[in-house]
Amino acid sequence: MGFLKKYKINPKISRQEELSKLFDDLFNKKYKSSSSNDLLSHTRSRKEGLLLVLKYPFIPLHNNDSERDTREYVKNEKYQETLVAMKEDKQETHSQV
Repeated sequence: MGFLKKYKINPKISRQEELSKLFDDLFNKKYKSSSSNDLLSHTRSRKEGLLLVLKYPFIPLHNNDSERDTREYVKNEKYQETLVAMKEDKQETHSQV
């Protein structure tokens, strides 16, 4: 289980600094690849938002629920569009006969 998941289960103020330092240790590394360094830098710039769970352990660690809700909406829209197109095709076929 990941460090943040464990923290959410048993949040302790004493662990906040430890986890923040772990984040720094992971994302302050430098590599030969400039693209890797750019990605790490971008992640470091988002540290405050990524570690909000340290201040607010009740917030989710991901946005999968939001994405799932949106995906269902989009799938339903595509389904409706497909039904309309099929109905129109069927009407065109019958009018040509």
